[in-house]
Amino acid sequence: MLQQWSVSRQQARTEQSILASVVAASIQADLAEHNYGGMQQHVAAAGAAKELVDARYVDAAGRSRAYYAAPPNPQASELGPIYETSTPVQTGGQPAGKVVLRSYDPTIIALLPRFLALTGALFFGASGIALFVAQGLSRRVTAPIERQRDHARPALQRQSQGYRI
Repeated sequence: MLQQWSVSRQQARTEQSILASVVAASIQADLAEHNYGGMQQHVAAAGAAKELVDARYVDAAGRSRAYYAAPPNPQASELGPIYETSTPVQTGGQPAGKVVLRSYDPTIIALLPRFLALTGALFFGASGIALFVAQGLSRRVTAPIERQRDHARPALQRQSQGYRI
């Protein structure tokens, strides 16, 4: 379970890194044209990610040029720690700033229902296989005993007929 949580965290971080790269690539064209409205639209488009806290483009001088903040989440305390991802933006081979995304890291509590469902499915699947295999093995164990009993039955019946009163 802890391994799956670690994998989920790594996957979320990879997704945020990819999202930051896409936003950075989108902003490059707007920087060449000094289209700050377009930059704002590209940064706001990152808001489709449900774990996103905020996204911003910071120019090379450190000034925030475009910013998007996700609507406040009433369950923010349950969503876990905030993870920050940044990707550099370049125009003409020169650094022009960076895109910074902050998002919630998945918590083990939030992933618990999925893990419990997976554990239950694996348990019942393994139980079914165990029952199927046990039935086949029990037949293999009891078959020689039953054959011996069937061969001995006529002899036992003859012996018991001799002792009848």
